[in-house]
Amino acid sequence: MKRLIGKAKFLTARNLIFIFLILAILMVSSALIELQQSKKELLDLMTEQAHTLLESVIISSRNTLMTNWMMEDLIEERLLNNANIIRNLYEKGQINQSVLYTLASQNNLYRINIFSADGRKIFSSHPAVHEVESTDAEDILNPIFKGELDTLFIGLREARYQEGYRLAVAVAARDRSAIVVNMEAAQLLEFRKQIGFGSLLRNLLENPGILYVALQDTSGILAASGNVEELERIRGSNFLSTSLIDSLFSVRTIDFKQQPVLEAVHPFYFEDESVGLFRLGISLTPLQLIKDRIYRRIFFISLILLAVGFIMFTLLIIRQNLEISRRQYQAVETYSRNIIQNVSDSIIVYDQDLTIKVFNRSAENLLGLKESAVVGKKLNTLFTA
Repeated sequence: MKRLIGKAKFLTARNLIFIFLILAILMVSSALIELQQSKKELLDLMTEQAHTLLESVIISSRNTLMTNWMMEDLIEERLLNNANIIRNLYEKGQINQSVLYTLASQNNLYRINIFSADGRKIFSSHPAVHEVESTDAEDILNPIFKGELDTLFIGLREARYQEGYRLAVAVAARDRSAIVVNMEAAQLLEFRKQIGFGSLLRNLLENPGILYVALQDTSGILAASGNVEELERIRGSNFLSTSLIDSLFSVRTIDFKQQPVLEAVHPFYFEDESVGLFRLGISLTPLQLIKDRIYRRIFFISLILLAVGFIMFTLLIIRQNLEISRRQYQAVETYSRNIIQNVSDSIIVYDQDLTIKVFNRSAENLLGLKESAVVGKKLNTLFTA
């Protein structure tokens, strides 16, 4: 009988441990599956958002370049119109210092200069502050002096004797003199600053999830926002080179300043010419937070499972010990009853309330009563029957 009890105890404990392990595996596996699913969904969402963002940056960049070009074209056209008016006046012999000064003031021009074919300055809207050597004019205006060009867009140039930049054009007169008109470029440069690449990229960094954005070609970084000194060069990366050559949007996970980053890249073309590769670095901190949350959940689940398993195992041991004690008591009781029933002496057992508990065979024979008739009755009923 003890072997059977021990075997039953072993089987029950083993089954409990098996169920507990299965439950633990299911719960931990569920948490890990949720982690992988959440990671995949978040990466897919971040990739889609990065693609959309880069497309917006590319469109905005194209618009920025077009706006800059259009603005410069309008300014150059305005300067050219003024230069043509001055040329007509010059060819009619109606130009002097006073006239040039008035024209410059009325048309918001910084300076109007007229150079002879040999490079000498013969008229100016402002008195000279610095002596200009003839070779300086010849170097710039030589195509007009030689008859190679009638219109010369000098473009944006840094002032030689003062701070700032000037935007200038020049036209040729019939005698190959050069009429040079220039204006302050401060407003143009401020406009570029407000809507240019730098402003566009800086605005992107207002999003705390974006760590850097850069426009890069094979020679290096063209424009960037964020601390990008550590960015990988295109020529040294198969990933970047492939994206640039094949015109592909691509993403990868890299380490940037010792933190994981989702980097999205997209080639940038303008007027069918390759400008470079836009690179966008998005922090993977949200993904790390999800991983940390799932790991904390697994940890707490494990603690709860251990506590529940310990309690269940303890209750099982207590229950089995009680069952063993009960069966042992029943065995002892049965053994004692058999001894009492088979002795030759008459035995009557009663409790403190005088209720009969045991009435053996010898007592039945002595008193002529059946055990079933007297067990549970009071002791005095034996003598009143």
